[in-house]
Amino acid sequence: MLFLALGVSLYAVAAAVYGARAWREDWLASSRNAVLALFCLITVALFLLEYALITSDFSLRYVANNSTRGSLTRYKIAGLWGSLEGSILLWTWLQSVFSALVWLGTAIGTRPCSPTLRRFSWASRRSS
Repeated sequence: MLFLALGVSLYAVAAAVYGARAWREDWLASSRNAVLALFCLITVALFLLEYALITSDFSLRYVANNSTRGSLTRYKIAGLWGSLEGSILLWTWLQSVFSALVWLGTAIGTRPCSPTLRRFSWASRRSS
């Protein structure tokens, strides 16, 4: 699932760059939709790992290394960020949350960073 999320994120970046350079709104919209898909994929991966921790599914190496059957549920939940891999997944999920919030802001018509983007796009048009 995380490899699929990596592919979606690479597509989102490529579509955004191409859409911005070619002034193609359809590619920019596709990039925004890819950001939402990325948020969904990472959220599912996070919940699956958390479920495996809570149910003590030791078939996963991460769970076997970071949890025990006798741990209290709150410690199993905290086990998600108990090691490097889980911590990276948690921070990646948080970044995807913020990206999805920006997507939501553009979907409802508010553009949280449009003055800055307008300045950069004006400068790039001026230099070419």
